[in-house]
Amino acid sequence: MENNVVPFASTAQGLATLPDPEAMLAFQTKAADALMRVITDGPGTKFVTKIGDKDFLGYEAWQVLAHFNGCHTELEGGIEDVRSDDGALVAYGAVARVVENATGVVRSRAYMECGLTSFPTQGKEGREKHKAAQSAAQTWAASKACRMAFSFVAVLAGFEAVTAEEVADAGTSSDGEDQVICPVHHVAFFQKGKMRSPAHQLDGGGWCNFNPNLYGDELKDLTQTLGWERQQVNDLCKEVAGKTWSQLGMNDVQMVLGTMRGLAEAQAAAEGELDQAAMEAEASQPALG
Repeated sequence: MENNVVPFASTAQGLATLPDPEAMLAFQTKAADALMRVITDGPGTKFVTKIGDKDFLGYEAWQVLAHFNGCHTELEGGIEDVRSDDGALVAYGAVARVVENATGVVRSRAYMECGLTSFPTQGKEGREKHKAAQSAAQTWAASKACRMAFSFVAVLAGFEAVTAEEVADAGTSSDGEDQVICPVHHVAFFQKGKMRSPAHQLDGGGWCNFNPNLYGDELKDLTQTLGWERQQVNDLCKEVAGKTWSQLGMNDVQMVLGTMRGLAEAQAAAEGELDQAAMEAEASQPALG
């Protein structure tokens, strides 16, 4: 690759020092620059949606970022019916995942729903309305899965970290605030009107307010995997969002966790290659007789 910039090392000599943050950053910066060239020189309006004064990447752009990183998206399971308490069909849901082409490793997965009253279904009737909602659920899930893995690359390119589809969906605000799923109750947070912070209503009454510590279990697992201390987490938070973990908003949390997932996966890949190199070296040694 040009300038010897690679996301991960491909030689045994470099395995002991990987992942190399500088090499990874250089690679993703090149990916961001390449994305900008695609958008500038190609059909840019099909890749970018402007909402207010902010630019959001659409499905095609997120697919480009996935391919730059040697990945593709695929549907996990089938499209599911989403029904109201009285049993009426109100939406379709889908889970998509980002998969590495070479290894089959799942980099991220995401769930999205498209309601029968959401904007893709407007002006459609009968079967066409249902087909539009099913298609949108798949597309939105794929975009969100890519966003969870590569949102930091979008930010490097100067775009918002949220997908255009999520923002444009009914129920999300035009200020770019993301729909993030509560990891405890599996319901989307939202913020409207005079609400002071994102929240979602609980089935039995009351509210669950967004708090970064809701993601504490995942943060703990990633921190242990990377061998980090709390200060290293906050250093990353400040680099990504200019704040400490406790001060992060919804989009910031997703960006930080997405970056940590990428580093953890890179570390696992490097360790796997190191183990393979060690086994091959041992196998090549002559047997003692």
